[in-house]
Amino acid sequence: MPQPVRFRGSSPARLPPADTAIILRRFERWFNRCDESNLNRTGLHSRHCGNAALSNAGCSRKKCALRQEACNAGLLGYLLSADVGFYPGIVMNCLRLASALVLCALGLTAIMVASAQAAEPFGTWLTGDKKGKVKIVNCSGAICGALVWLKEPNDPETKKPKVDSHNVDASKRGRPLIGIPIVLNMRPSDTPGRWDGQVYNAEDGNTYTGSFTMTGANTATLKGCVLGGLICKSQTWTRTN
Repeated sequence: MPQPVRFRGSSPARLPPADTAIILRRFERWFNRCDESNLNRTGLHSRHCGNAALSNAGCSRKKCALRQEACNAGLLGYLLSADVGFYPGIVMNCLRLASALVLCALGLTAIMVASAQAAEPFGTWLTGDKKGKVKIVNCSGAICGALVWLKEPNDPETKKPKVDSHNVDASKRGRPLIGIPIVLNMRPSDTPGRWDGQVYNAEDGNTYTGSFTMTGANTATLKGCVLGGLICKSQTWTRTN
C-alpha cells in the first residue's frame, strides 16, 4: 500500500501559524483519502462503511457518505464537510490561501506569455523532425530563414550533397539543399510573437502560407497551411547553436 503523502510548507503571509497548520493537515487528509478514492471508490466505501466493526468504531454510513461527497466536491468541499468539522475563521483563511495560489498561477502564466512575446526569433533553430537546422535573420523588417545544416547531408544513392530535387520549379531542382530559403519574408502580425508569410517545404517542393510563432524563449511553432488556412501542419522548433 502506498505511503500517505506528506506536505511541507512555510506559513503563508498574514495567516496565523495555528490556522496554517490546520489547513495543511486538512489538505493532507483530503489528498490521501480522495487520491485513493479516485483509484478505487468502491474499496474506499467498503473500508469505511461495509464492515460492522469499523462502523462500531465510529464510521457511520451517514458520515461515510459525507466523506465521499466531500471527496467528490474537492478540497474546499472537504474542508467544509462534517467529516472534518467547521471552524469559524478557518474557512476565510482557506479562501485567502486558495485565492493567493490562483493569483500566483495566473502570474506565472502571464510571465511565460510575456517571455515568449519578448523573445527574438533570430538565430539557429532545430526543426521538429530533428533532421535540419534553419538560421533565421532580419530581412528588411521581416524574418527569413535558410537551411544551414542537415543530419544526412548526402544523397544515399549518389553519395553527393542533396539537392532540391522535388521543387515544382524544374530550374531549381539542381540547387544544393543546404542554403535554400525555408522561412520566406514573414512579417509581424497583429498577434504579439507571431510572424506571417510563407514557408517552403523541400520534401514536396511546394510553398505554403505560413507563420512562425514564439512559444517560449527557445521554442517556436512553424505552421504551413493550404486552402486559406483550412488545412495546416505545424512543427515545434527548438533554438540551438
